[in-house]
Amino acid sequence: MAADSPLAEVLSASEQAGYDVTAAVEFDPVHMATHEYNFPETVSFARDVQTLSGEEILVGTGLKGEDIHAVVGGAPCQGFSMIGKRALDDPRNQLVNEFARIVLEIQPRYFVLENVAGLATGKHRKFLDEVIELFESNEYQVVTPVRVLQAAEFGVPQSRKRLVLIGARKDVPLPVYPEPTHSARKINGQEVSGTLPLSPSVREALVEIPDADQFPDLLTADVTSATYGEPSLYAAILRGEALVDHFGHIRPHDPSLLTSSMRANHTQKSIDRFKTTPPPERQPSGAISPVGTIWAHALCIGHYLIVTRIIGSAGRYRIQLPVLETLLGSIPSSSTETKFPTPSGVGFLCFSLS
Repeated sequence: MAADSPLAEVLSASEQAGYDVTAAVEFDPVHMATHEYNFPETVSFARDVQTLSGEEILVGTGLKGEDIHAVVGGAPCQGFSMIGKRALDDPRNQLVNEFARIVLEIQPRYFVLENVAGLATGKHRKFLDEVIELFESNEYQVVTPVRVLQAAEFGVPQSRKRLVLIGARKDVPLPVYPEPTHSARKINGQEVSGTLPLSPSVREALVEIPDADQFPDLLTADVTSATYGEPSLYAAILRGEALVDHFGHIRPHDPSLLTSSMRANHTQKSIDRFKTTPPPERQPSGAISPVGTIWAHALCIGHYLIVTRIIGSAGRYRIQLPVLETLLGSIPSSSTETKFPTPSGVGFLCFSLS
């Protein structure tokens, strides 16, 4: 699965947690093509969400008049430096407004909005408070205090924090945040200790995937014949091969092919630049670089700094999915359940607002 898109991660986690994903919205055509290939039963809206209404989504999925279980999404928030005006009015934050609009038009039982951890502190907290106020003034309640979740504490081989905002209609019970299941190996490069099982290592997550750097033909092609190793328990769980409560559909997979792994033929000048760039300096690049061809402390894609994440699409899918799966599994499916039920409902809508 080529899962560079945040939408693909959300869809996969949602499905594994037990939801039928009925609709998805994604503006980027490449990401939507990936989604449509992997989720053929989901109705796709490959368009700007600002041109889409909740009514169109419900009609397009045949769910008008039904009680939708949840809407989940994420949107970039760049307009945080606010002096004398509301953060929600900043045009750079328009996509968060659009997410809220869709939620209020569809009226799902629950919504989940993911964003950067910094939104919960300092001057950015004003923006978060305005988002919460918008929902609370429209018959929704929000789980407070809003929490920032550390991916490594949920069995993910990566130290990555994300703010997760969870809301519910006022006629249904509020869910709870999932509690950590693992102890992180390292946070910000520092060893940590805990009583929970250690989070898997990156090696465990990727151990059976062939090294793309060992295949010269991937400099000119996107696929090659390769032999995979034995998957770790972590990888087997994500494939649905090691858990009885994994609700995802098993996708066809040819173990003799390494796909979506075309390498970039970097110049020596580019390699030297990345090798000598210490974090957190930004070095803008013109395009997204494929897997495993740069040794670097940090890589800047466009204007966004991505730290220690040069591990490719398969790796990003594996290390980001479990937090979403754990979180979605904590949403109650009826008025009598409050934590970790098998979700039910007639609709689940995912957004990637990028």
